[in-house]
Amino acid sequence: APGFLVGVTAPSADDVWAVGGTDWFSPQTLAEHWNGQSWTPVATPSLADGGFFNSIAATSADNAWAVGGIGPGPGVGTANVPLIEHWNGQSWSLAQYPAPAGGQLRAVAATSASNAWAVGWIGSGPATRTLIEHWNGTRWRQIASHAPGGFGTLQGIAATGPDNAWAVGYTQSGPGGSYQSLTLHWNGYRWSVVPSPNPTGQTDLIAVAAASPQDAWAVGYTNPNVCSNGGPQCGTAAFHWNGSSWAAVPSANPPAGYLNAFEDVVIISADNVWAVGTTDWASTLIEHWNGSTWGWHLPR
Repeated sequence: APGFLVGVTAPSADDVWAVGGTDWFSPQTLAEHWNGQSWTPVATPSLADGGFFNSIAATSADNAWAVGGIGPGPGVGTANVPLIEHWNGQSWSLAQYPAPAGGQLRAVAATSASNAWAVGWIGSGPATRTLIEHWNGTRWRQIASHAPGGFGTLQGIAATGPDNAWAVGYTQSGPGGSYQSLTLHWNGYRWSVVPSPNPTGQTDLIAVAAASPQDAWAVGYTNPNVCSNGGPQCGTAAFHWNGSSWAAVPSANPPAGYLNAFEDVVIISADNVWAVGTTDWASTLIEHWNGSTWGWHLPR
């Protein structure tokens, strides 16, 4: 089918959702469902200004949230308006939520019908700021991130329960400034910044996974400004949370022209973690954590 898929969730073996958009430049939202036997497109609300999904999370067959942006597609690069839609077991519908002008939601996580988080950014250009929204079972509301002032975005979210969630991204002194890794933690009452490594001086965190309050991984890539200008110094970044602090963990970097980057991570157990991404936006990248080291895997 035409389009792109960038988010997936699986409450069970016969209940899997994949979401994205119908076109990279001028899309409508796209949702496909696996019922254990086949994939089927499922209708989503038509948006007058177009739109796309970036992420999806589901807790049951009748509770799923998809987030993204309203407006031109990712290939256009202009500011959008954040988008949230809900699946109730029968149909997708637009959610009511605080929708500031500009920006979009990049990731969503849910642990129950009364606890979901969506993160991204609001504004554009130098006015870009972190955005966090929370679903309490009744309504969405914007929650203060307490991130440092200045340019910043959130790109990943993970939650294990009502009192433990992580959001990750980066901050800059301004567009073109150095990227500083950003990790925020929710303790059940408020979000707060937790110090995170920045081993090469610049880090962009893209995704986070959490298994428990004592075990989380955040991944992305290093030296974003350099590789965006064609330099050869961009590499994978993997940080581990042990319950008290984040630590940078060396990860593999296959031969590349200018870029190795992680785009997502999943935790199966303490000694079984997978991170995926790209080499030069031309080759797939898969790495595995076995409890002591990250290893690069060649897809068959």
